[in-house]
Amino acid sequence: MSYRVLDLFAGAGGLSQGFKNAGNFSIAVAIENNKYAQETCRENHKETTMLSDVLDYSDFSDFKTKYGEFDVVIGGPPCQGFSNANRQHNQIINLNNLLVKKYIEFIEGIKPKVFVMENVKMIRSKTHFYLLSAKDIDSERFDKALFRTQVLCLPNIKYEEALTYNIDHKMQFHSSSILLLKKKIRTYEKGTKVTDLDKFRAELLNLISEDKDLNNLFLSDVLGYALTEIDSRLYDRVSSFVVMEELSKQKIYIKEMRSTDAGIELDCLSIGVEEYITNSLNQDYEITADIYNTVNFGVPQLRERFVMIGVLKQLKVEPRGPERTITLEEDYRTVGDAIRNLENYEPGYSENSKGIKVQDIIKNENNPLNKLFDSDRIYNHFITNTTEVALQRFALIEPGKNFHSLDAKYTKTYAKPERTQNSIYRRLEYDKPCPTVTNVRKSMWIHPKFNRAISIREAARLQSFPDSFVFKGTKDRQYQQVGNAVPPLFATAIAKTVLLMLSNAENNLSNSISEN
Repeated sequence: MSYRVLDLFAGAGGLSQGFKNAGNFSIAVAIENNKYAQETCRENHKETTMLSDVLDYSDFSDFKTKYGEFDVVIGGPPCQGFSNANRQHNQIINLNNLLVKKYIEFIEGIKPKVFVMENVKMIRSKTHFYLLSAKDIDSERFDKALFRTQVLCLPNIKYEEALTYNIDHKMQFHSSSILLLKKKIRTYEKGTKVTDLDKFRAELLNLISEDKDLNNLFLSDVLGYALTEIDSRLYDRVSSFVVMEELSKQKIYIKEMRSTDAGIELDCLSIGVEEYITNSLNQDYEITADIYNTVNFGVPQLRERFVMIGVLKQLKVEPRGPERTITLEEDYRTVGDAIRNLENYEPGYSENSKGIKVQDIIKNENNPLNKLFDSDRIYNHFITNTTEVALQRFALIEPGKNFHSLDAKYTKTYAKPERTQNSIYRRLEYDKPCPTVTNVRKSMWIHPKFNRAISIREAARLQSFPDSFVFKGTKDRQYQQVGNAVPPLFATAIAKTVLLMLSNAENNLSNSISEN
């Protein structure tokens, strides 16, 4: 039997790939709004109907009429925007609440037999929370004991401005305008060299002049912006209004607002992201959730992820998480298992549309990752141009070491080298799993043996993508797609668990019919 799957927030399609690998699943529809990831999905999942934005759909009866019923819904709403710390370390909300709510709406509207949500492990952290609307607070589905007060500190904003521009919903400026203003200021303040402050100020004046409310709010700030005042005041002020606009747009309940010397403080009610999802769906679904490390599922990477699985209560099946197949450290798949046999194939600096012919790719019979080497052509085996400074650093960093192992004379191009993350300029080790794969181009990961960057194909193998899986888009977009993806080998383990639950449900139904 083949079960129909809907993949929400599909990205490049790593989760879909895992379900395809497990067998008995067809990825009927995938939804992803990034055009480059869409292109990758279409290339590798040609049988799948590709849609572009989850926010386009609210009539789920109509959705099922157009695209059919679904047995399984998979995916995970972007989580990086739930909470964010500003430069004063006060919590400022960037709000991706809407995407979580839309994910829940799809589950409630589609009513799949099983749903799977994969996400960052930080979803369980107290810094990741869902701000509640008045409708949420009045809803009977939430355990009110889980609510907690969340204080939002919005610097450089007056109480009267908050009343005028947000609380009574009189804000009129365009989202795109204020976001552009925020981005422009941030780009300027992060720059290492200031060339023409007057020109920059003129650009800001031109931007706000196109929007009356922006002009009223920020004219005096922009006019008074001076080289000696690059202290983030204007950026934080603009950011505060971005947050207020989101609060208004999402109809977030504001319990109390008060003025402070630094700005204003808002008391909102919040609930943990995991609790919000569970409370929203537990009337219809039995739910289990846990943190898993992908290295325990054959992926050559130490990557901890949160997985929630729900099964319809009427199926009378106990929900379960994926079974770990590797528990001993000595059995972990390694970087060498994944990429050593590409040593003889020098990566280029641009994509070869025909790929690289690899007739003699080494397949060690003892290598458990042989199944990834499923193509006689290697695609996406290219890297970005590397500066002389970076190449010097590459040559000096030993396997397992990173930027912090360099002598100070090689770190001077960084304003605060001591604050550089440990993932930057990391040289991988052949005999160990790699750390969590992100965008390895931005992180400047170094090959274990050669003084060069990790290629897109090598990064894809570290994520357990097969060689036959081809990434599309610009070079940087491909690196980003790989870093954002769910490792297919991990996804396969999840899919096999889902398949077992569905099979048990079918058996229960059969037994019930035969008994009657």
